Amino acid sequence: MSRILLRVAVWKKYIWIPLILVIVFLGATNPRFAGQNTLNIRNDGGMMGENMGVSIIYGPYWFHQIAMIITGTPTYAIWIEDLDGKYIGTYYVTEKFYQWTRNSGANIPERIEALPNWWHKQRGTLLTDGVTAATPKHDLIIKNEMNHYPDKFVIKMEINNSFDYNEYYTKDGGKGTVGTKDGGQPALVYSAVVDVSQPSREYEMSLVGHSSPDGSDGGLYSDISTVTTAQHIVDKVFLKIE
Repeated sequence: MSRILLRVAVWKKYIWIPLILVIVFLGATNPRFAGQNTLNIRNDGGMMGENMGVSIIYGPYWFHQIAMIITGTPTYAIWIEDLDGKYIGTYYVTEKFYQWTRNSGANIPERIEALPNWWHKQRGTLLTDGVTAATPKHDLIIKNEMNHYPDKFVIKMEINNSFDYNEYYTKDGGKGTVGTKDGGQPALVYSAVVDVSQPSREYEMSLVGHSSPDGSDGGLYSDISTVTTAQHIVDKVFLKIE
């Protein structure tokens, strides 16, 4: 009996070692701990001879802790509109939401609340495989076929972290809060006006508002006072034209 008790005591003492090793391994392979803080998405597709690149500088909440050893990253879409807000085309959308959108056709996709502003804008258009790829770790080259755009246009990015609840956006929805189930805080939209005829070839996008918390519409809401950590998913987003 004493030997059994001794073995149990030893097992309890060292049971955390494998878990600690897993956490250390995940931390070592996580770009956040490897000194990486920027994602570059460059299009070598036929943009009328222009190579367009979007650089995203991570904020402190780019990597979102979902559980003890599970770290999530955002879902996001980048697209182009004319100066009147008319959708022109998608530059890039993360793979999972792209698949949800393709599978649903014109119907509302799973997790519509993740990127409702972009989804409602492009609803009914044909998305090609060139606008997506597996979530990159650092640099990504895409080859979309968007080769017609005006001299002046607006580039936008909508971005969202799942399960990032706060006191205003809760899981179940209490008094004075918005119940968002898996959504957490709503998606945020960044925007910049681009004039390709001008010498400036770099444009920083500004935060212009948040999307519908439940995805029921494609509106853009300028009051972001109830959005907390989601404002720090990214530090900066900018477009470069080469």
